[in-house]
Order: sequence, then C-alpha cells, then structure tokens
Amino acid sequence: FTEDGLRVMRAVRFAAVLEFELDPDTERGIVPALPSLAKVSKERISDELHKLLLTRQPSRGLAIAERTGIIALILPRLAAAFDAWGAARGGRSAVIAAWLSRVDAAAPEVRLGALLVELGDPGFDPHHRDALAFERVDTVLRALKFSNAESNAAAHLVSIARAIELVDLTAPQLRKLFSLIGREYAQQAIALWRAHSPAHPGVLAEAERILRERHPLSPKDLAVTGKDLIEGLAQPPGPGIGRILGILLSRVIEDPRLNTREQLLELAQRAELEGAR
Repeated sequence: FTEDGLRVMRAVRFAAVLEFELDPDTERGIVPALPSLAKVSKERISDELHKLLLTRQPSRGLAIAERTGIIALILPRLAAAFDAWGAARGGRSAVIAAWLSRVDAAAPEVRLGALLVELGDPGFDPHHRDALAFERVDTVLRALKFSNAESNAAAHLVSIARAIELVDLTAPQLRKLFSLIGREYAQQAIALWRAHSPAHPGVLAEAERILRERHPLSPKDLAVTGKDLIEGLAQPPGPGIGRILGILLSRVIEDPRLNTREQLLELAQRAELEGAR
C-alpha cells in the first residue's frame, strides 16, 4: 500500500466490485498507508471515488473507507458531519448505517449527492441550511477536482434534500423550486429524495406528479411565446416582453390551469397595463 497510496482506495473499490470482505490483515494495513494516500493527486482520488460509487453496492467499500480513516482523510468535512449528526440523532453508528443504506439505494446518477447529504450540518441555521449545504458540497467537490458540472449538480441535490426537511412544501412551492433548478435536476432530486427517505413523504408523491403531468416550469413551457406577445400586444421586442413572460410563468407556477393561449394573452394585457402605470 505504501508504494502507491491509491492502492488503498483500489482495495476498497475491489471489495465493492467483487462483493467480498477484505482480509483483516489487509484492512489493518490501510491505516499506516494513509500518509501515502494523502500525497496522491486529488484527480486520481476523485476518479477512484467515482468508480466506487458506480458499483452495484458501494456501501461495501464505503464502510471500509469509513472504518479505516479514508473518508476522514479525503472528505474530512463529511467525517465531521457524521459526528455532528450523530450527536443530534442518536449516535454516529446509526448515522453511518443510514448513510450507507442511502448511497446503495440511490440511482447511480445521484450517488455523489447521496454520499454528501450529511454535509447539510444540523448546526446550520434551519432557515438557511439548504444554501449553506449547497456551498459546502460545492466547495468539497471542487477541492477534490470534480468537474464544475458534477460539483454543481451534487450541490443542488443536497441543498434540495435539506430544504424539504424544513417544511411540507405545497405544489406551487415545489413548482417554483423546480423552476429554479430546472426539470433535469428536479428528476434527479426526486431520485435522491427516494433514497434519502424524507421526513415528509407526501412531498415526494406531489413532486413526482408535477413532473409526470409536465407542469410548466420554464418560459418555454408556456402556451404563448415572445412572438405571440409581440403580435398580441403590438409591442416591440425588448426587455418588456421578457418581463411579461416572467410574470406569466409566475402565475402559471401558482396555477397550471392558466396555461392556455387565451388566458395568458389576457393576463399579458393586464401585466402590460400595470407596467405602464
């Protein structure tokens, strides 16, 4: 292990790939090799972590990584978060067990987010836990040299997972949230919620319904276009059209039944008149 520190992570990954337990002597040999792992480039470490998360049962490797100190070395903030959540929720071992179960249950495309949900530390201000979780996950993954896209996606998913713990979100609130993050992230968020076992299960069913029924979430989902508004309002192209489209989207997010050409043009005329005052 000491010749190439990455070998300890490969051993962990192979345990998951081949679905076996490491020999006790082999596992004990990981700890003295951790200083060698600390010298390995972040890119190589993140590559091994990514491969581990794509195995059928990542928990086999993650459990070893947590026991031997690999997680504490490569993801120190996550290890600290386990302690914080353990103090808040009945012990560290229960938090670890739930963490391992969640990562296994998560769809492969959201496992990076599932891995880091605990970074939404219980010590955070509840009213800002989602934003703080986003910042922390993004910082941790960028430090490990994950791509901007991977870091951003995982941070969005964790922040949303923490946000829904705070309140039973209504359908309009869910639509507004999905509108902010985009339909693709919304699909992934639902996959993570399912693995995360949210405190408000009704939210999951409502979120799935919103996406299944394709409720309008962006200007392109509206029954009218900018061109329709230009023609219908006899208004020239410009920021005013974008402003009206934003108003229409807000109304439709509140009530998707308004998303018809006739109703939206009527609402647009009112918005134009109000904007002119």
